[in-house]
Amino acid sequence: MDSFGFTAQLHHTARFPLLGKCLEVRSNSADVLRVAHQAFGHWLLLAEEARCAQETLCLDVVVMDKPHDETQTIHPLFEYRLHGHTFIATAGDDMMTAQLDRGYAIAFVAPALVANTLYLRKQVLDTLGLLLTTQHDREPIHAGAVAWQGKAILFAGKSKVGKSTLCYACAQAGFDLIAEDVVYLQRQPDLCLWGHATHIHLLPDAPRFFPELKETPAQLQPNGKTKLAVCVPNRRLFATQGALCIIERSASANVSQSILESISTDAALAALFEGVDEGFDLYPFAKLAAAGWLSKNPAYRLHLGTDVNQTVQALQRL
Repeated sequence: MDSFGFTAQLHHTARFPLLGKCLEVRSNSADVLRVAHQAFGHWLLLAEEARCAQETLCLDVVVMDKPHDETQTIHPLFEYRLHGHTFIATAGDDMMTAQLDRGYAIAFVAPALVANTLYLRKQVLDTLGLLLTTQHDREPIHAGAVAWQGKAILFAGKSKVGKSTLCYACAQAGFDLIAEDVVYLQRQPDLCLWGHATHIHLLPDAPRFFPELKETPAQLQPNGKTKLAVCVPNRRLFATQGALCIIERSASANVSQSILESISTDAALAALFEGVDEGFDLYPFAKLAAAGWLSKNPAYRLHLGTDVNQTVQALQRL
């Protein structure tokens, strides 16, 4: 008997090389493992030589023995706290915690949360899985990324500048999607950029620019925002070289042509870490990792025009 008043047998297990690190997911619920495969299953395609076998990170999800409240369709957002190496988050009856220095996390969730597949995936599995892996030389940077002919192109810029829209336009033109809004930089033994994305999330008015999305319904996301979640089939898990583009809107709304301007490493770093969003400030080595990447790869300022096709063609020439 544990301190929560019950004993859970975690018979359902699976391992995934998330960001190249071994993450073991265990649960007393087969439904949780099914959602874990939705969240992390694409990482099973990662080649063996790209996987790190030095440590195994562990994520337990315990579904509590209580009646399933089928009327609960909207769940409150988790409130997060971090003290030293201890992370804890609560939302109603649901609770999750992690010991970051031990590489271990556990969540206690109600059946109603498990029934909400998207919420379980984003708020519990992704949150804890990525929290564990980013403690091991995977520094998160607020940027999207696509790949053209194996080389990455990172998109960074202020909120709502158009990073996700540009990622989608590039994917439609044959680019591979690496990341929608967060990339993870590895410094040792070699520089590497990782991404964890299966969908691109666009504003509800996206069909104005992409008519093929007119039948795609807008959905309320676990973060409280309403977006179109578009699955992108052509994906890439990592890249070892590429360019960074700091996106800015052109001064005039009537400018159609986008312009790429080469900038220095210092200017790129200043733009990349200007007004760092909450959560990204928890990683003191992120700037060092970004500087390492920029020491070997070029940086540009992308003055974004209204002609998306011309922008994509300019990026292909990079």
